[in-house]
Amino acid sequence: MPAPPSSGNILDNADILTDAQEQSLNQLIEERNSETDAARVAVYTYAEDHGDVKDYATEVGNAWSVGARSKNGVVITVDMNSRKMFIATADGSPISDSDAEIIVEEDIQPPFKNDNFEQGLTNATEDLYSTAEGNKPAAIADSQRHENIVGIIAFSFVGLALLGCLLWWLLDRRKWNKIADREIEEALAQDPTLEATDEMRKAYRSYRRNHRKPPQGDADKYNAEIQQKADEDDQAYTLYATHYAAWLPLYAVAPSLYSGSGVTPAEHQDLSSTSGSSFGGGGGFSGGGAGGSF
Repeated sequence: MPAPPSSGNILDNADILTDAQEQSLNQLIEERNSETDAARVAVYTYAEDHGDVKDYATEVGNAWSVGARSKNGVVITVDMNSRKMFIATADGSPISDSDAEIIVEEDIQPPFKNDNFEQGLTNATEDLYSTAEGNKPAAIADSQRHENIVGIIAFSFVGLALLGCLLWWLLDRRKWNKIADREIEEALAQDPTLEATDEMRKAYRSYRRNHRKPPQGDADKYNAEIQQKADEDDQAYTLYATHYAAWLPLYAVAPSLYSGSGVTPAEHQDLSSTSGSSFGGGGGFSGGGAGGSF
């Protein structure tokens, strides 16, 4: 059993993703982890013979303690040796076996058969989080067409509420993207030698959306506490950067820690954003989920 990834939520031992694709998928997982506690998704690919992919995916979920708590862990396991895959869900997950089966058939198998692994994993990840939150993706909703008129009316009201939430989220995201862009321009005006590629700008926007204000108003104190905890745990945690110039060297050393919500000790999560990690508090896998060949 391999160790979980040292950073991020993806272990691509089969090397089916480029570095850019892996970073993009990991950023999606971290952003969804910071937005919801309904699910925690991890991705593992391999090319060795580890026997039945369902059994192995279940073992991986337990060994890695996938989930922020019990019942919300999900492991997408891809066996390139046999060209099979399995979505393992923790016991009691809001994602039913039939939900997982539809996601495999509609999201994963079609692009996987054309070796478009990024699209399949991205589609599946988005739909797994949506399903866990109670928002059935189109592929799943299409298989459940027996709503009555009362259900349709109720769904309309829920849709309006969701639309309002979505509008607020989009406006808030736009606001903090503008704040991040302004901080970047201010830093470049003070020091034109600073680097600011499109990738860095995108990463900084994501970081600033997740780390908006200094925890308890004292960034230095917070960073000292986090660094002390990191030394004790022998693990890297995400510090708070007050501006772009302070963030840039941190990002250069550990991009995955500074391009999203990052990783924060559990006892400090009330002071910062929700951890983007899918590991450490879950487990409880006994065979639920669905899989298929590609």
